[in-house]
Amino acid sequence: MNRKRSLLELRTNVEKGIQRKKYYENEIRIKEHQIKHLTRAERTHRLCSHGGMLEKFIERPDILSDEQIMNLLAFVFHKDDVQAMLREMIKEAEMKGRG
Repeated sequence: MNRKRSLLELRTNVEKGIQRKKYYENEIRIKEHQIKHLTRAERTHRLCSHGGMLEKFIERPDILSDEQIMNLLAFVFHKDDVQAMLREMIKEAEMKGRG
């Protein structure tokens, strides 16, 4: 009798453990989805913000093609002084813990 009770308790505990495992696996999936959503939202915000900043410096950005904008950026960012400034900015940002 005692042995049957012990076996029943063990089986019940196993079943409860399986249910808890499923619950926590689902919680993990939910949290991973939230992380992806926040990461995507941060990226979208950054792209819009940086794109807006860029448009402040380009005359008539509404009539220029993507290819023209890309050519302009390639021209500007291939200059040695711009590359040096960019490397310095990256280094400073990394030292502040942002990179």
